[in-house]
Amino acid sequence: DSHEHSIWSVDALPATMTYALWGFSDSQIQTFAYWLIGVTYRDAKEQSRAVGFYKMIQSAGWCVGFALVPARRLAPVWQMVLTALTYIVGTPLVLLALPAHGE
Repeated sequence: DSHEHSIWSVDALPATMTYALWGFSDSQIQTFAYWLIGVTYRDAKEQSRAVGFYKMIQSAGWCVGFALVPARRLAPVWQMVLTALTYIVGTPLVLLALPAHGE
């Protein structure tokens, strides 16, 4: 008795919703990051430097992530812990970087 996987099965719904929400949250974070750059740097040259720096850090994060993702290098639970810690540390840092109301 083989278990066939189908995207139409009820078993696939939680994973599908998780990936859909993950993609949605990624787009929210990207939009927020670009908005933050736009309100922080008004000059076009400064904005282009800030976007370049942002993309450099983003690419470095992807490189580190790809190095850690295979389960033989880092257990899935530790991948989740590192992701959660990044969120916990990053959120207050972003909130500190927000300009004060009216600036």
